[in-house]
Amino acid sequence: MREEEVTAQVAAELRVAKARMSKPPVNAHIAAIAGVSEVAIGRYLKGERAIPLPTFVAICFALGVDPGGILDSISNPNYSALPTKDQVRLAANDPESDIPFDAEPYEG
Repeated sequence: MREEEVTAQVAAELRVAKARMSKPPVNAHIAAIAGVSEVAIGRYLKGERAIPLPTFVAICFALGVDPGGILDSISNPNYSALPTKDQVRLAANDPESDIPFDAEPYEG
């Protein structure tokens, strides 16, 4: 897997983790915890820049997610941070689903 792919997948997982929070922190709060600028957090979450490991762990801490879980999920060959069409269709009918019913389906 190329660095750009890993960077994009990690960013997507972090965005999903942030979106799933009942009250997601603003980038300024994540930046303060991670010890980097708010601009850097924006670039990391957009996948524009690779995240140094200590910063990745701090971002995960700020989002309340397990860094190992994110790395495990992107190492899965069937990985997708975005829901499939079937998942979106099912989520619309399941009040306990963690997928927003208005999510864009993954076409890949």
